[in-house]
Amino acid sequence: MSDILDVAFGVATAREAERLKQLPADQIHSAFFELWTRKEALLKAVGRGFLVDPRLVEVGIVPGRSYVNLDARIWTVESLSVGADVTAAAAIEGEFDKAFVVRSFE
Repeated sequence: MSDILDVAFGVATAREAERLKQLPADQIHSAFFELWTRKEALLKAVGRGFLVDPRLVEVGIVPGRSYVNLDARIWTVESLSVGADVTAAAAIEGEFDKAFVVRSFE
């Protein structure tokens, strides 16, 4: 995606956008998808999806865990390790300190 920064600025908060601009070019793609999946997980967990302006919700651009206050509730947002070239995240209401575990069942 050659216009990934333009797309990112449409969903990023001012601080997230500034951090994206500061990244080396080879890290922008993965940081964008971290940002996107984390926002999508949170906004879907809240039950409103992208009816909420994603530029108003800060989740961070790096993998890991963050705590977000949205709708007067605390949400734990965490990037998930599910495989190579796959970006995923989960959001759950409350402040959790245990790791989210992903298991595959066939």
